[in-house]
Amino acid sequence: MTNTKTSVQSTKRRLRICLVSDFFYPNVGGVESHLHFLSQELVARGHSLVIITHNYGRRVGVRNLSSGVKVYYVPHWRVFDQVSLPTLYAFFPLFRNIVLRERIDIVHGHQAFSSMCHEAIINAKTMGIPAVFTDHSLFGFEDVASILTNKLLKFSLTDVDHVICVSHTSKENTVLRGALNPADVSVIPNAVVAKQFIPDPTARDPSKITIVVISRLVYRKGTDLLVSVIPPICKRYPDVDFVIGGDGAKRIEVEQMREKYILQDRVTVLGSVKHEQVRNVLTKGHIFLNTSLTEAFCIAIVEAACCGLLVVSTRVGGIPEVLPDHMIVFAEPDQDDLVRSIEIAINRIRTNPPDPFILHQEISGMYSWANVAKRTEAVYERIVDNEPLPLADRLLKYNRVGVWAGKFSVMIIAAPKKTAEAAPKENVQLGPNAREGENVFGVAHIFASFNDTFVHVTDLTGRETIVRVTGNYLHFLVLKHGILFVTGVGCMIWAQCGMKVKADRDESSPYAAMLAAQDVAARCKEIGITALHIKLRATGGTGSKSPGPGGQSALRALARAGMKIGRIEDVTPIPTDSTRRKGGRRGRRL
Repeated sequence: MTNTKTSVQSTKRRLRICLVSDFFYPNVGGVESHLHFLSQELVARGHSLVIITHNYGRRVGVRNLSSGVKVYYVPHWRVFDQVSLPTLYAFFPLFRNIVLRERIDIVHGHQAFSSMCHEAIINAKTMGIPAVFTDHSLFGFEDVASILTNKLLKFSLTDVDHVICVSHTSKENTVLRGALNPADVSVIPNAVVAKQFIPDPTARDPSKITIVVISRLVYRKGTDLLVSVIPPICKRYPDVDFVIGGDGAKRIEVEQMREKYILQDRVTVLGSVKHEQVRNVLTKGHIFLNTSLTEAFCIAIVEAACCGLLVVSTRVGGIPEVLPDHMIVFAEPDQDDLVRSIEIAINRIRTNPPDPFILHQEISGMYSWANVAKRTEAVYERIVDNEPLPLADRLLKYNRVGVWAGKFSVMIIAAPKKTAEAAPKENVQLGPNAREGENVFGVAHIFASFNDTFVHVTDLTGRETIVRVTGNYLHFLVLKHGILFVTGVGCMIWAQCGMKVKADRDESSPYAAMLAAQDVAARCKEIGITALHIKLRATGGTGSKSPGPGGQSALRALARAGMKIGRIEDVTPIPTDSTRRKGGRRGRRL
């Protein structure tokens, strides 16, 4: 049996990447989706991914996603809208522990609002690790909040290796705010998973034209503008209804508008919409309305166009770069001009409506997370070998932040520890010498009983190569404590099943088997094993002939972690003599 599922493997070297932001699941938003899908694609390209964010309620500690991504939910105070409290170097000891434990090659921070992102970039450069920053938003230059944020951004990006922006407008904005060299800033747009936003014209009401709005109901998203345009549109077009999804501080104004103009039957307010339900809401509409006052890259209009909706949007920020003209009708952020643009869209829907499936096909070809991951990987390859600047050069760069801010920056920048002038680091290759793209096979022996699950990887001959400890000691541990271990070409890894779960009764669970198999796959990649033949066995003999609950979970986890699967064999021992179960055919005699 051969696994036909293949993953896109990168031709570059495998990197250990740490993504850091205050915004991640279970919170929902554009940055959260970006981190989730980008990490999945980078894992599919053969890299190792770790995400660091703050805790969300009782979600504290380490969580392993099914895609092979490890998430650290760090205990941290929050001050406003999921933004953690800035602590300068109070976060450094924990961050350093994670980075050293995971052997991180690159630190990648996301979003200018995230104080954890800025601290991670500064700490990474203090440790001599290359750092990348991705900006997802636009900022002004006049109000007090923007001035303070821009000064913090300039400080944290003084020594950054590269910056990524989601649009060309965002690039210009970030270069001005951070006083950056434009050559060190790349533009990589967001993307969409097209298969999650397939059009469904049958979900629409053919007797009406439905305008859908999905957005956070806050000032920056133009909620005041939205409230002002709904009454005149409803008055002029009796067959036009609105569906509003989202929540925020200005939801009360939307509710008050409905009651004032008696539009409860024509304006539906759904409240917060889960990401998996967004497509079901979008497919009910003909037109998608976006009233944002500032936007670097509006992923919502891409999702709407992917579902076949005609988009009406304010012409602000990077939005004009996102969709071609036949998919979108632009308006200035003004009530009268926005009403005019909505009327143009309504007339187009009545006279020459766009084909939803053609729009979906065009969006599928324009935006994909695989392309985003490939371009991001190119940035990583460009900077991963950058040598850290000497301390004196770093302090000179921070001194240029400002007259007084520069002096303060110099005071708080800690010097990296000096390392002894040792010989160049020897590049030790633990695995076999294989050509680029050639698969190196091992054999994964998965023993799944109803009490525990064991994974043991050997070379094709089955001979174990044990390092640091004797084979007898390993086997003793396996028999006594349920140790998962990998032996391969010249190296060994082992991890205790009980370390993955808190209760003994959970050691045989599929979840524990999945976590252990992920560690096995990671170690196999390090020593050069890229593919596995599977030998799956149950207790056998006079015991059960069916594998335990963790067998299939371990196998699927190996495949999801990027290991190519070859043959799959059932090697459960079946007795051929007259051996019978204890108790006999008639059961135990009393």
